[in-house]
Amino acid sequence: MNPIRLLLVAFFCIALFPNQVQAEIPSLSAAAVAQIAQKDLEERNLHTEIFVAEIEYKGKFGTPYWMVFWSKTFPAQTDGGKEWGLRIQMDGSFVRMVRKR
Repeated sequence: MNPIRLLLVAFFCIALFPNQVQAEIPSLSAAAVAQIAQKDLEERNLHTEIFVAEIEYKGKFGTPYWMVFWSKTFPAQTDGGKEWGLRIQMDGSFVRMVRKR
């Protein structure tokens, strides 16, 4: 596809679907996300060696959520993989992100 045609397609997508391109303000604040992640680390007694390295909002397409990345990976509690962060929903619930072996 030539560059001009690509720009036109992008322009019309933005014009026709502005809510899909522009993220809405999250219902759960970044500060609340940081507290949830820190509390999880403290409850598992990991806070002395692991910390929150990055928090990223994922809300442009689909259901919005927050990604929390740990400072380093560590052995997961259940399946022998490596835990690298949390995926936190707007209601405060979360799942641990684990890379399986």
